[in-house]
Amino acid sequence: MRLDNQTALITRAASGMAAARARLFASEGASVCVVDINETVRRQVASEIIEASGKAIYVSLDVTESSHWAKAVVKPRKRSDL
Repeated sequence: MRLDNQTALITRAASGMAAARARLFASEGASVCVVDINETVRRQVASEIIEASGKAIYVSLDVTESSHWAKAVVKPRKRSDL
C-alpha cells in the first residue's frame, strides 16, 4: 500500500472532504489520527476506519489553541508523516 508505515493527522475529519481523506489514507495503509471538536462524529469516523481493517484514533482539537496540538500530535503518535 502506498501509505504503509505513515501517520496522518487530519483536522476537521468528522465530516466532508476531510472525513473522506481520512478513510482514503487509512485504506492506503496509513495510521490516521481523526481530529475534530465534534466527539460523536470523530469517534464514528475512526470506528468506520477500524471496522474496515484500518488503523485510527480520534482526538479532540481546537486548531486555534496551541496547547491542544501537544495532545493531538505528541501524545497519541509521537510523529505525523502526512
